Amino acid sequence: KTFTYEIFTPPTSDLIKRELGMDKGYSKPCTKEEVHPRCNSMQVRAACGESMILSQQQLEKIARIKMPDLKSQGVEQAKKTVAGTARSMGVFVEGE
Repeated sequence: KTFTYEIFTPPTSDLIKRELGMDKGYSKPCTKEEVHPRCNSMQVRAACGESMILSQQQLEKIARIKMPDLKSQGVEQAKKTVAGTARSMGVFVEGE
């Protein structure tokens, strides 16, 4: 018998939690309804809390790590996938 092991990158949610220093996702997400679209990042931090914000640099870093496992055409598409996971965890993505 022969076995083939495939090693994949960690789950996106784990990478997000590690990047933000979180133990788990939030039970009450910071939604766009709570944060006015014209708010700057300081107002978002006041409304949501510092640890709930994923910057564009952090988003791109995670997207580049996940690129081999995602079926996306490029980094921008991978960033959208990671941002969707972040939003489902209650994390606000800066610049969206």
